[in-house]
Amino acid sequence: MRILSLTVVFVSLLACGGSEPYHCDFRTGDSAEPRCQERAARVASPGVSEAAFQQTCELVQATSGDGACPLDGAVAGCDVTFAAGGETVVDWYYAPETVESVTETCDAAGGTVLLP
Repeated sequence: MRILSLTVVFVSLLACGGSEPYHCDFRTGDSAEPRCQERAARVASPGVSEAAFQQTCELVQATSGDGACPLDGAVAGCDVTFAAGGETVVDWYYAPETVESVTETCDAAGGTVLLP
């Protein structure tokens, strides 16, 4: 539920997206979870700006950064790209998550499972 609500927060912060990937690593902070979300604009259309995304990331005490999420230790990813936003959005999951649990979460979100 928290994953869905954080995704909704990020999606609701509308602005112009960049073209280089950037990420929010949720493995840090008081409410740590084994997930990192990366984004990159696919086309020049409204989406979540890098600045707004990173600001929201820091508000939930996660770690924002430039580039893709680190794949060391990743068990699987879920491409949950929002077509209307023109962004590529991938959530990468780490242990204790498993490929099976990520597949279940990803299927429920209508995404595509990715392996690192």
